[in-house]
Amino acid sequence: MTTTSESVPMTALDAVNLMLDSIGSVMVPSLSDTDTNPDAESALGKLSYTSREVQARGWHWNKELSYPIDPSPDGEIVLPQNCLRVETADTSVWMDLVDRGGRLYDRAKHTFAIGEKVYVDMVVALPFEQLPAAARWYIAVKAARRFAVGKIPSEAAYRFSK
Repeated sequence: MTTTSESVPMTALDAVNLMLDSIGSVMVPSLSDTDTNPDAESALGKLSYTSREVQARGWHWNKELSYPIDPSPDGEIVLPQNCLRVETADTSVWMDLVDRGGRLYDRAKHTFAIGEKVYVDMVVALPFEQLPAAARWYIAVKAARRFAVGKIPSEAAYRFSK
């Protein structure tokens, strides 16, 4: 496992190795080795899922407020790929827009063709390494607990994550 300390934030590799260690499995030297290790591949998937789930709540560090989005040439508002949740803001708050398949849909006019700049408050999914250190630790421990369920006795998993 790579060295971690209070001064060095946890990496995704550290988190995966924490998860593997929680079940007594062999740790991996790099994330590129997860495709040859089923436990490591499963751990990486669980880490990704847990990270998205935790970030979807919306925290101070992953919210974009009054974020301007210009329409595409055909008038559609395409949301960034990492958008987890969106609602209109500022001068656009009067518009009844919702996310449908990564594009904003105007429910009042029944169209994707918005045709103007829109301001939104948005919750975005950040890469693991861009999260605050406390969020990384929380996500890693939550993912490790979920990962360990069914692989080790539940009491041991509880003691590990406590």
